[in-house]
Amino acid sequence: MTYKTTTQFLGTLTTLGLATLFTSPAQAASLGGTFSVFLDCNNDGMAHQRNQNINGWQFTQDAVGDNTDGPLYDMRGMATTVTNDGKVVVVMTGNTSINGEGRDRSSNAIAWGDLFFTSGKQTFEEAQNAGKLFAIHFSQANDSNAPEVGVYNSVTAQGVGMHNFGHRTYSNYMDLVDSDVTNFFGDIQSNELGGNNPYYNLTGPGYNVMAQGTRAYNDGFSFVDSTRLSDLGFDASGFDHAGEHLIAFEFNLKALTQPLPLDEQAEQLGVEWIWDDDFQTIKDEYNRLQAEQKRIWNKEIKDHHEENKEIRTGTPGFNEIWANRQAALNVRNAANKIQKQVKLISKTEGQIAELNEREANDPTWNTKDEKYRKFLQDEIKNANKEIQKINEKYGTEALATAQDDWKTANRAYGNLINQIRADNPRYVDNEEAMVEPTARRKAAIAERNVQKQKRKDLEREIQDILAGMRQEIVAQAEAKEQVLEEKYGVRTSASDRTVTTVSEFEDPVDVPEPSVLAGLMLFGLGYGSTQLLRRKQG
Repeated sequence: MTYKTTTQFLGTLTTLGLATLFTSPAQAASLGGTFSVFLDCNNDGMAHQRNQNINGWQFTQDAVGDNTDGPLYDMRGMATTVTNDGKVVVVMTGNTSINGEGRDRSSNAIAWGDLFFTSGKQTFEEAQNAGKLFAIHFSQANDSNAPEVGVYNSVTAQGVGMHNFGHRTYSNYMDLVDSDVTNFFGDIQSNELGGNNPYYNLTGPGYNVMAQGTRAYNDGFSFVDSTRLSDLGFDASGFDHAGEHLIAFEFNLKALTQPLPLDEQAEQLGVEWIWDDDFQTIKDEYNRLQAEQKRIWNKEIKDHHEENKEIRTGTPGFNEIWANRQAALNVRNAANKIQKQVKLISKTEGQIAELNEREANDPTWNTKDEKYRKFLQDEIKNANKEIQKINEKYGTEALATAQDDWKTANRAYGNLINQIRADNPRYVDNEEAMVEPTARRKAAIAERNVQKQKRKDLEREIQDILAGMRQEIVAQAEAKEQVLEEKYGVRTSASDRTVTTVSEFEDPVDVPEPSVLAGLMLFGLGYGSTQLLRRKQG
């Protein structure tokens, strides 16, 4: 098959994902997490779960024919790698070209959506509400509000499936195809999306493009040609069933590491920033308390502490008793780790037993929980490996007597300290001199930590306000989709759906005022869902 490698971005891709970034100056950058992608019309989608421990290219296959409206909207796979100089390279394949296929209700092409990215274990909507959703806009043919290609942070997403004669929700798409096939969503199976708090909200907006976001500074975004891919060791045969097109691009890994500061998120969303004085008050009090605890240590405690340390280390036998105590403490801590792993194994075995019981009552659980069972089995396997590692390091005999050995070593240490006190009144004087300032220092540290918590609470309060703004943007975009769905009906067939009348092109959509939309705020009238701000370069 001849592949068409895209070197300019004129398509629509939606990529949703969980990802955690790990970088170290001593080794090549790595990327761990999940990417996922939907078309503008939500006719197909796939997820790519990248293992941070894999060097080189990692491939994800997407099921063939698990799409609606014919082969032109069939995704086939995704591959990623991270280069030694900190570049993330993404390659996608499918039958949809970068320029798109067919026509939407505005007579524009239906293309790939934007590439979304989340870190950690947050769901897509959790990351979005927290201002930690990233997106890569690579196709200028889609319905994204991004003004130019590149990486965007603190993104608010929207769905445009109905506008593209597709599906408003992911569940509507899934209802019209065989979602039980292997690799239905690539690395994520459809049955993993049930239960509490799944990554995708199947009945909510079918997010596939950006509504709002800020371009990341120095994102290093560029398209990748076949020569560059060859130099990176890419081999398209890694795709089991590659599509007609390959789409490739790269960007700086660092562009995905940090969301916008809260004040810049507020500016992006049009929220008046009124918290500078609050943050400054907290900062000043934190710094005062930090300086006070340091002053107490340096001026009132340190000399007494250092003198007693010299007395201890100069006492015959102290170093040996201290070393024995530390060694016994290490073995005791290792034994405690084993107990934690044993409890984890017991708990996990119970979860597997519950899973087996559910499967016995409902055979459909066999496929639905296949990956969940593997996850639990891996938990047990890893716990046993940790136990074996500890046993090999310390020995089973030492671990068996660890608690008693620790008590004996600690008792010997205590006896020696008491002897030092009896033989050296100066040691006791120093201890007594440290009691009151140590209490004041602890109080200052506790109050300092209160200020730290106040800052976190204030940040959380602001995040909630900003989340409300994002939810308003989502609601306004979703209202347009709902109007189209009410007018033209919910998709009930996976067969081709083409325009039948001229009126379906450029058809105006009446959206209810924000005041009558549940959960909307009047603020939205001033900023709407189309505002995108580019972060200032400099």
